[in-house]
Amino acid sequence: MGQLIKIAITGPESSGKTMLSAALAKEFSCKWHPEYAREYLNEIDRPYTSEDLVQIAVEQVRRRNGSIDQEMAIYDTDITVLSIWAQEKFGLVPETIRLLDQADTTDLILLCRPDLPWENDVQRENPIDRDRLFALYEAHLKSANRNYRIIEGVGEGRFELAKSIIAEFIA
Repeated sequence: MGQLIKIAITGPESSGKTMLSAALAKEFSCKWHPEYAREYLNEIDRPYTSEDLVQIAVEQVRRRNGSIDQEMAIYDTDITVLSIWAQEKFGLVPETIRLLDQADTTDLILLCRPDLPWENDVQRENPIDRDRLFALYEAHLKSANRNYRIIEGVGEGRFELAKSIIAEFIA
């Protein structure tokens, strides 16, 4: 077995990351890692803090590193989400998140454009300026020199675009 191929789906809230990542993992018959933040935030009975984001980041990376027995894994979100989220919510990125972000070894990142209708959910906070946030994600990925592609469109076309990008990448 070769080295694990790590593919992450990232982007602003309500941009289709979860559905897309789950469908892609099924399509490519590989391990799917759901977003740990949802699980964590469902467990606490209080407003979250920047320290909570650090705990989420550490556990997300720990779980991600548990995929080494796979050939490929698809992740619903990546450390980029936590970097942007911390900066937006608390005005700074904790050192642990910054270091985990710098050490990230994702092979391919699919950045979801928020061109889908907003779907409200108790953990979502920002329906207003998703395009501004998308620009922050893209700037972050560019400045970190990450290998990313933009996913856009609705319905089956969005999935087909992502699928073709991954198929080309792993070929």
